[in-house]
Amino acid sequence: MDSSYRSSVDKMKPEDCRHFEFTAQVQVNRLKDSGKFIADVTIHCLDCGSPMRFVGLHAGISFERPTVSIDELELHVPIEPEGEKRLQTTASYQMPAIPARH
Repeated sequence: MDSSYRSSVDKMKPEDCRHFEFTAQVQVNRLKDSGKFIADVTIHCLDCGSPMRFVGLHAGISFERPTVSIDELELHVPIEPEGEKRLQTTASYQMPAIPARH
């Protein structure tokens, strides 16, 4: 069976799933007559259908930075046509904590 399709009969229970395969949906919205765009993103596990939560962002809508829906299941990302190339003035990276090995 093609892994991009799972019938409801084939899906496992979310509590038994290890979440190895995903599907993402993106919807682009434009604020009329503003030139502003937001991409709304959702992600679901292909094996169990469970929605994935976007963590670490504030809820709401912003045309300057990514935000999430109040339930954290939808990511709102401001986007714009490439046009003039701009580089960000700052960048930061954070590594996840590594669990101790026993």
